[in-house]
Amino acid sequence: LIPLAAAMIFYFWGWYVLKNLNEVPVFYKHFLLGSFITIIAGWLANIYFKVSLHGLAMGGLVAFIGLLVFGFDGGSGWYLALALLIAGTVCSSRLILASHRPFEVYAGFFIGALAQVLAVFI
Repeated sequence: LIPLAAAMIFYFWGWYVLKNLNEVPVFYKHFLLGSFITIIAGWLANIYFKVSLHGLAMGGLVAFIGLLVFGFDGGSGWYLALALLIAGTVCSSRLILASHRPFEVYAGFFIGALAQVLAVFI
């Protein structure tokens, strides 16, 4: 609970400080806001059912890289492929270690990805 609250505060603070600075690329601002939204969504989802925080992070990573590659013209598809490989490895390890059920990992991944996409449209 305390690490999530601390991360939430620092992501919001970073976004709040950088949101009006023109020198900072807009996708960094979206990433910070998306991370803040991800933590809030994960925290609220954990009230009702368990979600994988690793899945949240990996969903956010894949969505951010996907938006960066396709939306902001920030790189090649190899970055997205690498992000998907890392996400698959992390999420698979959570299932292999029996730390989560598949629904918890999938829900975390979906919530993390959705939060990053929402941050672009806010």
